[in-house]
Amino acid sequence: LHYPLRRQRQMCIRDSNWFDYYFKPIGFLSSYTSTKFPHLVSGTLEVRFIPVSGEVAKVGEFIYGEAFEIGTSLFGVSLQLQNFSRVEQDDFGKTTIIKRAKAKRASYPVKIPLSLYDSVFKRLSALSDKICLWIPSEENYTEATVLGFYRDLELPISTPAGVDATLLITGVR
Repeated sequence: LHYPLRRQRQMCIRDSNWFDYYFKPIGFLSSYTSTKFPHLVSGTLEVRFIPVSGEVAKVGEFIYGEAFEIGTSLFGVSLQLQNFSRVEQDDFGKTTIIKRAKAKRASYPVKIPLSLYDSVFKRLSALSDKICLWIPSEENYTEATVLGFYRDLELPISTPAGVDATLLITGVR
């Protein structure tokens, strides 16, 4: 998504200050993630992207679906970028870069309550061959959101309170 960030009248003091709220230039979002949309059984969902005057609202991709929480994201989220571009050098030292796609890889450490063990395993098993949007946190490290699939699933029961697992996600773009 590339559209101007509209400021709402409610401001979170810990994230900003009043000077920035009123005088800092409005930036552009390269991505936006929200799980606040209602889940519709039937009906129509209308989403409007309204640009600031003189600008053009652009939407690269809009993904809508059911969101469910696997557990609590822990510190240690890791993000990698796999670059498929090729760098070639000829006999005279001339370097040519052939630009190709990039894909994210992510590692999400997560704490799953033992009471949710069976349901989380069943839900993740059903998603084993599906591309999903993996969101470690809506507020923090939004760039670590990855559209992709998980390779392996291991949910070790590490404590009586829950499961300390790591989800390894391979992005598709």
